[in-house]
Amino acid sequence: MIMYLMLVMILDNNKKDNNGFAILYAVLVASVVAIGGLILSNIIFKQLILSGVGQSSQIAYYAADVGRACARYWNKQGSFGFVEDSYNEITGQSQGSVFTKSDSDIEIMCLDDTSVISPNDLAPGDTENGNWEFTIQDINDNSCAKVTVSNNIDGFESDSVGYNNADCESNNRLVLRRVQDLKPTIR
Repeated sequence: MIMYLMLVMILDNNKKDNNGFAILYAVLVASVVAIGGLILSNIIFKQLILSGVGQSSQIAYYAADVGRACARYWNKQGSFGFVEDSYNEITGQSQGSVFTKSDSDIEIMCLDDTSVISPNDLAPGDTENGNWEFTIQDINDNSCAKVTVSNNIDGFESDSVGYNNADCESNNRLVLRRVQDLKPTIR
């Protein structure tokens, strides 16, 4: 009988000890699951940021394309100057091509009335050589473009940089895209 009581006491002690191990295992499993959840939420957050960068990149590209299209249009209108043949009025013969600047009172307008740009505002640029810079802001209220135009005897060239924010200012998630029209290479 004493043996029986000792055996019961040993088994009772083992049961009590097992209950402590069960709590320890439960805490261990819960902490592993919590750490896994934190890692997954971090991965999901980064994926959301990356998908937003793709959208911002597309917005910036289209803004740069708007700047290039505006520069092309106003170049065809002669606003950035043009190349013409120079004639000797006495002999009536061509003396070669010469670059002529645009008039100083011409205004160019991109998109709407808020984007009016006059040649005086196109500085800093050397208008003798046909270089201009201008900015188009608030394209669809979410982007802008900075455009540099070079037009001289060698030809027309534009460089348009699109930004994914409305005022071309830097921010944490600023994305830039560049679209260029380069002078043709003569070989």
